[in-house]
Amino acid sequence: MTALGASCVVLADERALAREALRALLEPHFRVGAVVTHGRSLLAAVRRLRPAALLLSVTLPGADLFPTLRELTRYEPVIPVLLLTPTIEPSAADQALRAGARGYLQRGASAGALLDAVTTIVTGGVVIDSLLYRQTADDGWGAAPAAGRPVLTDRQRQVLRLVVQGRRTAEIAALLGIGEKAVEFHRGRLKRALGVSTTAALVRCAVTRGLARGDRVRRSIPA
Repeated sequence: MTALGASCVVLADERALAREALRALLEPHFRVGAVVTHGRSLLAAVRRLRPAALLLSVTLPGADLFPTLRELTRYEPVIPVLLLTPTIEPSAADQALRAGARGYLQRGASAGALLDAVTTIVTGGVVIDSLLYRQTADDGWGAAPAAGRPVLTDRQRQVLRLVVQGRRTAEIAALLGIGEKAVEFHRGRLKRALGVSTTAALVRCAVTRGLARGDRVRRSIPA
C-alpha cells in the first residue's frame, strides 16, 4: 500500500446506501477510520482520528454546517473537508469555501470523480463540481468577465493563487507578509477585474481562464 493509500478518512453521511457505496469505493485506496451518521458524533471522531480528509453530507442531521466547518479549520493540521450536496448552488458553494471547505461535490458524481476529489483534497488541492462552471450570471456568479486575459499585478496573482488553493484570509496574509485588510482589498480588485461577485466564482474563473494553471484545483466532473 502506498503512503497515500494509508491515509485515514472519515465518512459522515446519514444515507445507509451512500455510506456503503462510499466505503467500498474508498477502502482500496484509503483507510476509513470512522463512519458517522449524526452530527453529535462528528467532531469527536475527527478529534480522535485527525483524518487526512472528511467526507461530509451537507444534510447530516445534528450538524450545523458552517459552524462545523469553521470549527474544523481551527485544527492543526486543518482537516480537508469534501462536502457532498444534493444540489449545486453558487451561493452555498461560496459560503462553504469561505467557511473552510476544500471541496464541493454533487451527490451522484461518478466513482472516478469522487475518488479523484478525495485524492485532490488530501494532497492539498481544491475541488469544485463542474456544474458550478455552467452557472450563468443570473445564478449569482456576477457579470461575465471580458474576453482575454486580465492584466493583474504580481501581488494580485499571488493572492489569486492562494485563494484558488483554498487558503483563508489570515493564512494568505501570513504567507505574503501583509495585513488581512490588504488581502481583502486585493480579493475585491480581483473580483472586479474578472467580473465576478463571489469567491467561488473567482476560483471558477481563474481555473477556466488558465489563471491558476499549475495549482491543484480540479473540476470534479468533466464539463
